[in-house]
Amino acid sequence: LLPGLAALLWHRRSGGSALFKSVAVHGVAVVAILFSGVIVPGYSVLELLTLKQHDFIGMATAVHSGSFVQLTPLEPNLWSFLRGMPHALYMTFLSPFTAFSNGALGMFAALENLPLVLLPIIALRYRRKWSGMDRASMLFALSFILFLAVLIGLTVPVIGALVRYRIPLLPFLSLATLLIIDARRLPRWLPFTSPA
Repeated sequence: LLPGLAALLWHRRSGGSALFKSVAVHGVAVVAILFSGVIVPGYSVLELLTLKQHDFIGMATAVHSGSFVQLTPLEPNLWSFLRGMPHALYMTFLSPFTAFSNGALGMFAALENLPLVLLPIIALRYRRKWSGMDRASMLFALSFILFLAVLIGLTVPVIGALVRYRIPLLPFLSLATLLIIDARRLPRWLPFTSPA
């Protein structure tokens, strides 16, 4: 949350390119994460996340979790995390669909996931012009969504737990959708569509 918020506040105070400020702040944040063990000895973020994932996998295996998904074990280096990011996004946004057949809870998790996937698609289909968007706020929302989605997807191998851990994403996903979508372009049969 902090890098996106810092970029948003920087843009609000000084104007200029929201995209440049967002990239710059997130670049500094990534460097700080990579060198966290040097900045604060004994506190390497990559090592802590690797340990967290291994512990979670061990616990889920020990209790024979019904919605366990085998993750590629992380190593405390940049390449291991970059390699795992695509699957992490799959885990956070799409893996609940695979739990549909795991009883009532799995079915509800899959149905709950449907609007999570459809809303961004609808927003992009009926998006407003780039020049008309609040780009700084949109980048802030997307920053939080992507950071948390990757963090959860890399470390949580149980779909039931993953669905609970990603709840903080939902307000930011709704915010990003509202910032992107142009209500005037939505189909007229929708009751909340604004008149042209």
